[in-house]
Amino acid sequence: MKFDIFMKFKWQLISCVLLSLISAFSIIKLISVINSISHGLVKQDLNYNFLAGVGVLVFLCIINVITQKILAITSSSLVSELRSRLSKKLSEIQYHISIKTPASVFSVLIDDLNRVSALILLTPLFLYNFLIFFACFIYLYFISHMLPFLFFIFLLPPVILSVYFFKMTEKKFDVMRASEEALHLHYSVIQDAKQEMTINPGRSEHFHRNVLLPDIKMSERLMKNVYELWGMNQALSPALIYGSVLIVSYVSSIYLNLQPQDIVSFNTIAFFMIGPLTFLLQSSQQISAGFGGVRHLKKIGIEIEYSEKTNKISIPHSYEGWRCISVSEVSYNYGGRGVKSTSFKINRGEVIFIVGDNGSGKSTIVKVLCGLLPSNSGTISVDGNIVDPLTTKYRSLFCCILDGFTIFNHVIDASAKSISDEEIYNWLKFLGLEKYVQSNNGILSNLDLSTGQRKRIALLQCFAEERDIYILDEFASDQSPGFRDFFYFEIIPLLKRKGITVIVISHDSDYFSVADKLITVS
Repeated sequence: MKFDIFMKFKWQLISCVLLSLISAFSIIKLISVINSISHGLVKQDLNYNFLAGVGVLVFLCIINVITQKILAITSSSLVSELRSRLSKKLSEIQYHISIKTPASVFSVLIDDLNRVSALILLTPLFLYNFLIFFACFIYLYFISHMLPFLFFIFLLPPVILSVYFFKMTEKKFDVMRASEEALHLHYSVIQDAKQEMTINPGRSEHFHRNVLLPDIKMSERLMKNVYELWGMNQALSPALIYGSVLIVSYVSSIYLNLQPQDIVSFNTIAFFMIGPLTFLLQSSQQISAGFGGVRHLKKIGIEIEYSEKTNKISIPHSYEGWRCISVSEVSYNYGGRGVKSTSFKINRGEVIFIVGDNGSGKSTIVKVLCGLLPSNSGTISVDGNIVDPLTTKYRSLFCCILDGFTIFNHVIDASAKSISDEEIYNWLKFLGLEKYVQSNNGILSNLDLSTGQRKRIALLQCFAEERDIYILDEFASDQSPGFRDFFYFEIIPLLKRKGITVIVISHDSDYFSVADKLITVS
């Protein structure tokens, strides 16, 4: 994680620093006044110091209220910026990476976001407490030149101990984080397999007892190890700080020959410093968890960095006017599954059916073709020039309706601009959906549809994007017999007349005559 996220809010943070410094020195002044009063001055001086103390106190309250308001605004803005960047980065994760870590996105949204957000929120408060502690440390110098050095020496043990616990929890936290990710995968299975588990309670009980519960117990043990170390730091650091005050008071009285009033002044300021110092040392728990979240984000390929790039969507036209796409000896294998070396050509405007047995790799090869999956071997060329299919320039050629497709309420074109309601209505009517779905300002009213109808909504989105190539994976399999005929004999010819290249994965052998070319995957 690059902390240039703070640069976007540098002026707010600088304001917090300046106000924190004013607050810190105001506190020092207030403590100085209290010490003067406690030293038993004449009544006139006591009255003056009391009024001065009240004035400083009122000023301090005003400064602290302003500081906390700015801290609240800055902290919430930082977290909002973090969430914005993180969600953007998550959406940009390559498909072939996301399918290898199916629980990562879910766990990032639940765990890492909260932990890194807590780290971001902690930063201004950490800075505020550090400045107060530092200002108090300077004040000790005016009581005795030796006091700050002596206090520093005896504060080293709790500081070193906190650093030790921080380092000790680092690896343990990463192991615990991995166990949480495994649990999130199991939780997603519970949702995905709800119908199977409802029909078969035995399956539900077996999954809970033999799969989920052992991982929950493992996560419990790992969590205990981490929280024990955090708890030890929480328990020991305050006690050691009090011990430091005790030792410094004793040493100052015996060896530095400080006057009793100076010892009282030291104790007053030292006990006030315990609050900020304890906060700094005990923040190691949130810091450790936050950086653990950052390490996990890096592991799955997310860097939260600041960018001045515009959010304007631009569609490249590097392959505008292309004539032929050649797939040469392309293969893909992952986990023992995939497709062996395959070669074929796609001419612009062709209707191509990809056929083959179940499990032969038809869906896989089209995902390689459109740049969702990286091939293990072979090349893809456009008009004789080898291209990198994992680029936006190449992918912008395609509109796909694949297995596990998702539909959205907003109908947009390739530049992410909304489509007019009139145009959407015409498409809905063409697809036989005008009775079930309406459009208002480019937003569809209803997505609670059958699988076949949802595929038609996905096709409507393809119409809106106007890409050069449509890839339709088993589109007709969930359609009614009447709409299946309409798809093969009306929609596909219409797309062909518009010059669109149509690639269809199909088992409907009765309609193979519609294709210009059959590609068999075996």
